Amino acid sequence: MRLLLVLLAATMITLSASSAKAFDIDFGLGYSKLQIDGSSDDAKALDGSDGPAFDISFKFTSIIPGLRWGFGVQGSYFRDEYHVTNSDGDSDKRFRDLTLIIPEFRVGYHVPIGPIFIEPSMGAALVMGEFRTGYVDSHHGNEFDDSDHEEFEVNVALTPRLQAGIEGHFWAAGLEVSWMNSHLDFGDGVGGDISTFYGGAFFRISFF
Repeated sequence: MRLLLVLLAATMITLSASSAKAFDIDFGLGYSKLQIDGSSDDAKALDGSDGPAFDISFKFTSIIPGLRWGFGVQGSYFRDEYHVTNSDGDSDKRFRDLTLIIPEFRVGYHVPIGPIFIEPSMGAALVMGEFRTGYVDSHHGNEFDDSDHEEFEVNVALTPRLQAGIEGHFWAAGLEVSWMNSHLDFGDGVGGDISTFYGGAFFRISFF
């Protein structure tokens, strides 16, 4: 029994040392390009648009050299503004926008090549999208949105990703790209197949 406890303790220490060697946090900023199906003017206006995006991930090493796993979240925002002339001849400023929040479970493989590295990974994601239309109102010189239509949809997706950069002992920095394809139908001719291509830069902090 004592030998079994010693072996178990040694195994736990070994696993702990291996898995605790690196805990990484990545902070990424970039842009996403949207492709969205739909027959309405709203869908056509947003299709092909670019928008700001962010990506944050938390990754752990494993007992398999190079293998990393963790969790991340990516967000992006797409917007189009236009004017509509009402029956009185006045022009109203309107908007249509789409917000995507994509939490993921990610598994990747870290390949060091001297001071540089590449890291392909795959994510299993929950895609949450909110589509809105409404007016842009002005009050004392400040603009604010007044949404008159709002739809929220959720689906799943696989999200391949590739990072490449340079790394030091406690940090890394580089570029990353990822792709998402899912199906979100917001109704009224907006949505169906939807995809985004993300490109940006990231900075990594490593904890030992």
